[in-house]
Amino acid sequence: MNQDVFHIGLRITKTGIAVFLCILISKFISAEPFYAVIAAVICMKKTSADSRHTGVERVLGTVFGGAFGMGMLYFFKFLCLETYDMVYDILVSLALMLLIKVLTLLKREDAVSIACVVYLSIMLIPMGAQTIVHYAVWRIAETLLGVVVAIGVNHLLPNHHLRRGR
Repeated sequence: MNQDVFHIGLRITKTGIAVFLCILISKFISAEPFYAVIAAVICMKKTSADSRHTGVERVLGTVFGGAFGMGMLYFFKFLCLETYDMVYDILVSLALMLLIKVLTLLKREDAVSIACVVYLSIMLIPMGAQTIVHYAVWRIAETLLGVVVAIGVNHLLPNHHLRRGR
């Protein structure tokens, strides 16, 4: 039997540590860990430099998607659209296409996926009693937490790829 099957590599370990730290920090600041852990998993790469590059794109995507979602929530409120009404659903989907197109025109293709995740989380998850700004800012902050934690963990823990010359 191949012993590599049972080997837990450093990147897997770093990812687990980053996720755990995101959960702890989120609980400490009374935030939802879900968006932070998604961002941490996405940003954990083989090297610290790769994580930083991915992190920069994720930050841009997060801020852009969050601001876009906030703007769309205000626009939909202005139109008196009910959440989960068919017109709402169609407009959410059309706006998503616009978001992707704008980021593509800005040559930020690497930011598209996280921008869409943040935008859709703002548009499709009930806000409860929170204001639009509070809700959107928290989704952005929770995602940014994961980016920062992943970059920090990847930077602080050793990288065996650099030692091996990969």
